[in-house]
Amino acid sequence: MIADAASSCGRTDLLWCGVAAPRFVEVAVSVPVTGTFTYAVPNAWAEAPPVGAMALVPFGRRKISAIVLGPASPPEGYEALPLHEVQAHQSLPADVVGLCRWLAEYYAAPVGEALRLATPPGSHTATRTVYAWTTEGQAAWQADGFGIGKDERALLAALAAGGGKLRALTPSQKQAMPGAITRGWVVEKVLGQAAVSLKQQVMIALAPDVDVAAAQVACGRSGKQRAVLQALHEAAQQGAAQASDGLPMRVLVAEVPGAAAAVKALIARGHVITHRTAMTLEPAVVAALGGSSRPGLNPHQADALAYLRDRLDGFSCTLLFGVTGSGKTEVYLHVIEDVLARGRGALLLVPEISLTPLVAARFRARFGDAVAVLHSGLTPRERYDEWQRLQRGEAVIAVGARSAVFAPVANLGVIVVDEEHDGSYKQDDGVRYHGRDVAIMRAKQAGIPCLLGSATPSFESYFAAQSERYGLLALPVRAVADALPAVTIIDMRRYRAEATSLLTAPLRQALADTLASGGQSILLLNRRGFASSLLCETCGAPVQCKHCAVSMTWHEYARTMICHYCGYQQPRPPACPACGGASLGGHGVGTEQIATAIAAQFPTARIGRLDRDTGRREAIERVLQDVEEHAIDILVGTQMVAKGHDFANVTLVGVLCADIGLSLPDFRASERTYQLISQVAGRAGRGKKGGQVLIQTYRPEATCIAFAQQHDYPGFYAAELATRDELDYPPRVRMFAWHIDGSVDADAARIAEALAQSLRRHAGELVLVGPAPAPLTRLKGRFRYQLWGRGAPEALKAARAVHAHFMAKRGVIPAGVRVTLDVDPVSTL
Repeated sequence: MIADAASSCGRTDLLWCGVAAPRFVEVAVSVPVTGTFTYAVPNAWAEAPPVGAMALVPFGRRKISAIVLGPASPPEGYEALPLHEVQAHQSLPADVVGLCRWLAEYYAAPVGEALRLATPPGSHTATRTVYAWTTEGQAAWQADGFGIGKDERALLAALAAGGGKLRALTPSQKQAMPGAITRGWVVEKVLGQAAVSLKQQVMIALAPDVDVAAAQVACGRSGKQRAVLQALHEAAQQGAAQASDGLPMRVLVAEVPGAAAAVKALIARGHVITHRTAMTLEPAVVAALGGSSRPGLNPHQADALAYLRDRLDGFSCTLLFGVTGSGKTEVYLHVIEDVLARGRGALLLVPEISLTPLVAARFRARFGDAVAVLHSGLTPRERYDEWQRLQRGEAVIAVGARSAVFAPVANLGVIVVDEEHDGSYKQDDGVRYHGRDVAIMRAKQAGIPCLLGSATPSFESYFAAQSERYGLLALPVRAVADALPAVTIIDMRRYRAEATSLLTAPLRQALADTLASGGQSILLLNRRGFASSLLCETCGAPVQCKHCAVSMTWHEYARTMICHYCGYQQPRPPACPACGGASLGGHGVGTEQIATAIAAQFPTARIGRLDRDTGRREAIERVLQDVEEHAIDILVGTQMVAKGHDFANVTLVGVLCADIGLSLPDFRASERTYQLISQVAGRAGRGKKGGQVLIQTYRPEATCIAFAQQHDYPGFYAAELATRDELDYPPRVRMFAWHIDGSVDADAARIAEALAQSLRRHAGELVLVGPAPAPLTRLKGRFRYQLWGRGAPEALKAARAVHAHFMAKRGVIPAGVRVTLDVDPVSTL
């Protein structure tokens, strides 16, 4: 593990360990290059910038942003360029810098790229150049042009008109500028500024010492002005806002229509004042949650909480293995309450927060504005604002998806990773880190507990718990419902499914009965679109993406063919691109076609759809809200419908084809299928009515399906682990993958073979497979190859060393080829 960024003194608050400020610092630049760089601290600066400070540095012909890592000692005779501006308000906490340095080493990534993960979008420093005249330049201008050329005279005139500063230069001014700088008349300043600034809101407050009653009398017949004064007075009295802070203008306008004009009049009278503050996100709607209600804990939850309370003072990693609906979230809330009572902060990671808005709402219902939400569904400005709230200490709980693991939570006291098994915690491009594993390391470095929660744990986490490296807590029963839903397997070899709806007779009847009883249903098909592909009925060739070696999916609603890997879109071709045949037919069924067919079969039912084609975050949340409010009777969707939703009136879940994914060339296919089936099954019967699950499959004997029917994760784990051990696959061994891709097929193939030879020579403890074309041989116009290695846990060191040596060879890798090491990969595609 990399040493702490604060060096050997072990302190992150006293960066320089009490010694005189060094004249050189080590930085990581925000571009994908290996290594770190040394820069000089300008003599005019009283002290060196702290660890984590975002600085502006000259890099080649550019000025780019960089993160300060600590003091440096350059070789004798080394001429270090000076730092430019430092953005102190955007500094990363020293503990996050140390975490990123570990991440860069573990995942064999450039440290600058690792640090970019920890900074919110838009916070990277952009540059602007300002030209300002000096005292000598001002004197030259005032000397009435003596000894000054025409162009220089015009340049000084422009400076005078601009108050002594210029930002944009005309062509003639650019020509005159070098001479003016040489003569000492003008200095060039390169300044940095955040690409995204804090969003501002207008606040309206009562003027100091104002007599509200007298002010209302003075307003005469203006009811709007009196209403505004009353709203501000009540807010201050109720503690919603202090008189010095006031209320946002948007809140006043919502409460008092026409308040904007009334506020102007009240400002003129001296009764109210206005100012601007940073805007934070609106509190989530929590009415459906019963406000900040606190349900009681059952004995299993109480035992888990007692166990966790005993471990708040040091590092530990605990797996909370609770069946769906067992109340894991309530345990999280109680643990975080205890941490906050100690004056510390908390971090909660969830797989995809835009799909589970009730998680954020539930935390805000309990903790109010102390919660900051971070996820990709927010705009860059919104994420930047939330990040700043955490950095300023206005929020002490961070709730977010994968990248929130780097959130600047001060005095962190606990990290919780909900649904720790979810594959979305793994970054599949760039720096290929795993959010769960980084969370565990952050907890270890901070000396605090990390809690992993899941109803279907990853094999890696359950193996660690069985090996007693992690603690293991069980929540074996549901918190509200009496029992888990009954699961019925429907053999599709016996019961034929309809071509368009994929409904067998038993599932169709169950849907009809559920509708008649007033219940709601969820149907899962993990394939979106209308038709999986369009095939030529003459030659049998599919319509393929021109950038990827995959078939394009037909979307009926948009009347468009879409590649689900690169996003390329095209109209439906009038003829077969391969042979010119005029007949193209749809093959394979997606959620769009299922929803259409279900609507035709059940015309009185209200049908909803939830998949990646549904739209942006707002549209997804609207669908979920409609299900919550029973404005939807049948929800059709992909794996998005299985993501932790809690709908009390859903009494039926149908899995239309459980075999999708089982035939993928991936040793985790069975594990993922079990997790998906179990998770979506867990959406049924969470209320008082109970529920049932119907699973349609051509392979009822498959291990994952048979054990999912019994809700038997330990049994499935034991059976699958025996197969994994026989094949020498994780979790008992480590696995690594090298991805080689290039715009020229031959170049990518040649580098893949060269890398394989290097590994065979220098990493003998690794078992290598490949190189071979990837299952998806071409994506986004690039040809792809893979090389797989596996071995004992110690093999990681050898893998990284050979990779670093190979990447350092100058001239070996052509410009159009990329080589990436994926440590602990989760996908074989």
